[in-house]
Amino acid sequence: MIKLVLVIASNGKAIGGMEKQVATQARYLAMHKEIDITVVAHAAYKELFTAPVRFCAIDTSRSRRNPFLLWHLTRQLKQLQPDLIHAHGHKATALLAKLNKQLVVARRIATAHGTKKSSNFFANMDYVFAVSKGVQNSLLPIQSKVIGNAVEPCTDSALSKRDICEQYELNSSLPLLVACGRLAPVKQYDRLMTACQNLDVSLLICGDGPERARLDHLQTPHIRLAGEINQAQRMMRHADALVISSDREGFSLSMIEALQQNTLVLSTKVSGTDLLPAACLIDASNSDTLRNSLQEKLARLPELRVQSEPAFKFAQEQCAPELLVDSLVKQYHTLLSTEPTA
Repeated sequence: MIKLVLVIASNGKAIGGMEKQVATQARYLAMHKEIDITVVAHAAYKELFTAPVRFCAIDTSRSRRNPFLLWHLTRQLKQLQPDLIHAHGHKATALLAKLNKQLVVARRIATAHGTKKSSNFFANMDYVFAVSKGVQNSLLPIQSKVIGNAVEPCTDSALSKRDICEQYELNSSLPLLVACGRLAPVKQYDRLMTACQNLDVSLLICGDGPERARLDHLQTPHIRLAGEINQAQRMMRHADALVISSDREGFSLSMIEALQQNTLVLSTKVSGTDLLPAACLIDASNSDTLRNSLQEKLARLPELRVQSEPAFKFAQEQCAPELLVDSLVKQYHTLLSTEPTA
């Protein structure tokens, strides 16, 4: 039996892609009889995890440099006495790197879910994963293995394009573009909404977040903010394209969700988009270039769909949670079978 602890150090203010991905991994890891799994994270994330996964809450709203946060994490891990500690994200990894190895004796793994200015503390881990090639490159010269994100197939019936447009009072005769994600500055939804003002498209943005009030005034009869939606994948299946306008991403879950449903993805060049054909990359350096880029892509939708067939196939065959977790478990066993480095 492997006693495994997953650590998330997000501040608890929002549930983002990383937290959702860890919840998916924990659920499938718990299906392995040889894995005894506990998650240590902010109490706000408890709702993501269900038995047999155990949950221990600590106040991770404090800075990674806060000595009380490190003390609390150390105390919790000493009580749990895990064989493996798997940190998710830069903050959790920075904390894990500071742990006294005499006080908490366990092998240490980290997953980098995005790119940051400093990643030096990943060098203190016994093993490092990256969610995409782009993230892997940002960690160099620290060596890592790419294990991407995974998405459970959508089981809810899809909404038709007509149903979606009627619900949000959009014109169903226009191409329907959908964007999904937290309303945060990094997503550049203000730029996307401005770019679509003078395009013959319907744009629906699914998600909520701190930018909601600022984005409200950019809504028009053909540009809508849908708010938080459960199973947003239902909105994607009959959309003409999913648009990712982000300044940076680790490995977009919405991209995988769309590709699994044969929905075209138009994206800025962020980590993970090496899956997409180059013709599907868009320029969002400002609203004018984004508008021009989208206009050019909208004129070639059938052609772009054909070019995206390999991406559809990859997402459907290689991004299943079972495959990802099997790879993780294999690496866990390999690490535990080797002698720790000094």
